[in-house]
Amino acid sequence: MNRIFGVGKKKEAPPAPTGPSLAETSEHLDSRVELLDKKIKQCDEELIKYKQQMATRSGAAGAKQRALAVLKRKKMYEAQRDQMMNTQFNVDQAAFTQEQIQTNINVVESIKVANHAMKSQMNELNIDHVEDVVDDMADLMMDQDEINDILGRSYNLPEGCDDASLEAEFSMLEEEVAMDKENELRTGPSAPTYLPTALPGGEQQPSAAAEGSASHSTAPVKLPTGFRRSEYPFYRLPWGRLTSPNKAKITAFFFHFAVDSFNMSGNIMEYNGGSVIAMKGEGCVGIACDRRYGVNQLQTVSANMQKVYPMTSRCLVGFQGLATDSQTLSQLLKFRLKLYKLKEDREMPCDVVSHLMATMLYEKRFGPYFCEPVIAGLKNDGEPFISSFDLIGTESTAPDFIVSGTATEQLMGVAESFWREGMGPDELAEVLGQSLLSGIDRDCLSGWGGVVYILTDKELITKTLKGRMD
Repeated sequence: MNRIFGVGKKKEAPPAPTGPSLAETSEHLDSRVELLDKKIKQCDEELIKYKQQMATRSGAAGAKQRALAVLKRKKMYEAQRDQMMNTQFNVDQAAFTQEQIQTNINVVESIKVANHAMKSQMNELNIDHVEDVVDDMADLMMDQDEINDILGRSYNLPEGCDDASLEAEFSMLEEEVAMDKENELRTGPSAPTYLPTALPGGEQQPSAAAEGSASHSTAPVKLPTGFRRSEYPFYRLPWGRLTSPNKAKITAFFFHFAVDSFNMSGNIMEYNGGSVIAMKGEGCVGIACDRRYGVNQLQTVSANMQKVYPMTSRCLVGFQGLATDSQTLSQLLKFRLKLYKLKEDREMPCDVVSHLMATMLYEKRFGPYFCEPVIAGLKNDGEPFISSFDLIGTESTAPDFIVSGTATEQLMGVAESFWREGMGPDELAEVLGQSLLSGIDRDCLSGWGGVVYILTDKELITKTLKGRMD
């Protein structure tokens, strides 16, 4: 049949249209729009020139005709520009559509490749096999639990020995331990293991029964020959050159010395002595303290002990009690006030300092600082403020004055007689000084002069008082 009718020609694909691309067409239209803008600008310049000529009478008629011709030409250019811009918008829209089509083609190809890869990976996984592996793991864990239960069984226990009986016996042991502790508290603790069994001179250490009848042994304990307490404090003794018996004697000496010191002092708040008093005035506030620093009540170590610290420009804090705790608490308070100033870029008001002090003392309520601070300052509005605290931070304020220390009773009576309302800085300093000297002269744990601080809006006045030095 092909010989008779012949073979038809294969249809060829129509050739792709040739011509400029959409991007080239858009650039050409853009250049045309710029050219028309330049021509419109030239027309505007010519109109300005003709307008100036029309202002004169000589060239008004000819300038008007030329200006009308320029206006017609400008309108024509503007119409052509608008048409070109619309055409350029259509070309840009077609180019965007073409790019979007190409993007969709690429996305479809990527999905096809990912689908083929996922099918290849899923062929390597068998759902039934995964389920079998998980079931086998659960069975192995159950078998391991049974093995642990079997290995944890107890054998060869006496009859009637079960968990309940063991719990009951353990409760009885706890009761016995509690009874032993109670008996120890009643009779006193036994001697420490590091102390020698015999004291120098052949005396024996007191037993627990003897401790129950006497507070502590008063037998003198001597240092080894060649050593004196003033020359060798406990932390500076040459332990490397001492024999074991001498070490035991020295340890026993310092142990009894510490016990004697504690029993002599009685109240730890009176160990170093000292008193503080604060008063309010008219637009001012004052605080005063003595200068004595004692040890173990009866021994005076220094007559220039600082007990009042300026914490801010409007706040003073006085500390009375154990000197070491007072210095520690004052340094900690200064540290927190400096942090507040760095963060807030301002000083903490004195009433807020009082709340901060109460919080700091309450934080250590289970192991308190042995000191009772007194705060005196001026609020932001200039009103005087005074407050005091106990060991656990209970805050107390007063409208007139506050006293604290070993001479509290004496200072209270004197201050009630001297204080009155409306005192200025000079009168307040005089009343504070007289009250302090009159009170500490009747107390053997305070004295050796004093220091008076008067705080006003403008300045801090400090006055040193001379008192009895005995």
